[in-house]
Amino acid sequence: MKTKACIVTGCNGDIGKNIAEHLRKKDFFVIGIDKSKKYSKYINSFLRFDLNKVINNLDYQKIFKEEISKKLKNLKLELLVNNAAIQHLSKDSKDISKLIESFNINSIAPYFLYKLCEKELSKNHGSLINIGSIHASLSKKRFGFYASSKSALRTLNNSIAIDNEGKVLTYLIEPAAIDTQMLRDGFDDKSDAKRLSEYHPSNTIGTPDEISKLILFLHESKIKFLHGTNIDLSGGIKSLLNDPA
Repeated sequence: MKTKACIVTGCNGDIGKNIAEHLRKKDFFVIGIDKSKKYSKYINSFLRFDLNKVINNLDYQKIFKEEISKKLKNLKLELLVNNAAIQHLSKDSKDISKLIESFNINSIAPYFLYKLCEKELSKNHGSLINIGSIHASLSKKRFGFYASSKSALRTLNNSIAIDNEGKVLTYLIEPAAIDTQMLRDGFDDKSDAKRLSEYHPSNTIGTPDEISKLILFLHESKIKFLHGTNIDLSGGIKSLLNDPA
């Protein structure tokens, strides 16, 4: 019997590492993809690739396809988690290269990877889980590049779900603030985290654990009527009207 496998992109970040850990503990063979050298001890097999370059460079793309094919040769691919993302703040709206990179990594690469793995996922009654963002519907100043690319991911996710007719159960998770080092690096002082938590109706910010648990639930439950669903993981913040002080 072939070993069940999953692919997790952006596996070196706080969320990606947590996803890999949860999946490994559920006996998945975890294939991690990231552009940086470091990788988690929960990754069984690591592929160091820049997804922006995968989309832009056909020779590099060919090598990537060959490496994915080799990795999956004796495995049963059941799950693809498109977690990799880049967040450029649009200080200068004329910097179109950053807009293009945002779309390449945040929306085109997830679609490309799905099409690359579609046959295997379909054969194994697998799942596709794309990690989107609350910014697809509620954003703020300077987040235009990120927000628009995540909006494109939502639309692509919907289209994939319609086209595959449930042969690969397809979901989009749209988190709000998640407690990662990147989020904390943006705080001016320690009290900012507490204030941000209190601002959410849940009185918390999200955790990588919560994303990982949701991924496992979606994949393991096999609830077909959830297919194509965009899942709000925002601590209720979308229901909160922000009036001027």
